[in-house]
Amino acid sequence: MNVTKVEDVPSLVEQAQVLIEKHHGDAVDAARSIGELLAFAKNVLRGKYQKWAEDNIKLTDRMVRNYKRLFENWHLVEVAKGNGVFGNSDDQYRYTIVGCLKCISNGGKKPTKKKKKAKAERRLRVEADVFTAAAKKAKVSQEAAELLLRELGYKVEVLTPA
Repeated sequence: MNVTKVEDVPSLVEQAQVLIEKHHGDAVDAARSIGELLAFAKNVLRGKYQKWAEDNIKLTDRMVRNYKRLFENWHLVEVAKGNGVFGNSDDQYRYTIVGCLKCISNGGKKPTKKKKKAKAERRLRVEADVFTAAAKKAKVSQEAAELLLRELGYKVEVLTPA
């Protein structure tokens, strides 16, 4: 890509983002179609499906389960689309395969801020634990590690002693 003026960057980024979002939607549609095909095969083959799938379908078991789940619960995705559950803000899911599966897990409803906050707090605790372990390995005092973590905005209650 040859860009000669910085003024062109915003519109080029916007065009690229539109393409990305279109392809996410294409991927979701393709995953739903795969789920539909696999559900059809399972219905037709009955007890022979598992062996047939192992011999003929080159997907992991998890992918197969996720695609079938997407197809079988598509009504939740459709309702969610109509209710503005998909988008780019923090209180919306992305319209991707993973975003649709998360939406299905949540019954087609928007993600709750409470769940997002709990997830963020868990991530911060894990990051703090990793940082503390690194500080121990580097022979930095626990007090220095706690001080640095507090300066970085982490809640430091009691770190495990060295």
